Amino acid sequence: MAEPVVCDPALLAGCKLGNVSSVMTVLAKSKEMVNTKSATKQILPIQVAAGFTQPEVVKVLLENGANAQLQDACGLTAVHVAAAKENLEVLQLLLSDPKGKECANIADEDGSTPLHHAAYVGLKANVEELLKAGAQDIPDNNGKTAATEAMEKGFDEIAQLIGAGTAAGDDETLSQAPDDAGEAAPNEEEQAPGDEDAAGTE
Repeated sequence: MAEPVVCDPALLAGCKLGNVSSVMTVLAKSKEMVNTKSATKQILPIQVAAGFTQPEVVKVLLENGANAQLQDACGLTAVHVAAAKENLEVLQLLLSDPKGKECANIADEDGSTPLHHAAYVGLKANVEELLKAGAQDIPDNNGKTAATEAMEKGFDEIAQLIGAGTAAGDDETLSQAPDDAGEAAPNEEEQAPGDEDAAGTE
């Protein structure tokens, strides 16, 4: 069996830095690189671009066939990554892609969906986008829903939004939700994917 193709470190670096020209140069030489993974953590270019909030790079990758459904070694998709970042444009780009939209209910190795990730850090706008994309409040491997995560972190209004949004599933419910969901609480255990790999290390 042939060894899997490892992602070019230059592509990961370009995704991290938002260097569209560098990304396009690598893809021009080998378009298959768009869906390859890093050697160690199995991180994909589109995850790196999402993690470092580079919307122009995300757009280029999607236009060149990036599959937003692909998961890294931890079961994360690019949508999981974007859901926990304060850049709504990146999340919207991913969810506007047919495969990206289907990621709204994909679970990582812990059973967490993108909705869990957005709720955990208190990003109301991201929660709204995910609900619009059809995200359901699915329990993780520990039996916790995204609403529970939000409640435990003190984001009561986000918890209410999730409960109302998943029950009604329409924009009218979202428009009636409270405006202030509180400040985001960063997850100290999570880092933007690709930091190590994008630097060219294995």
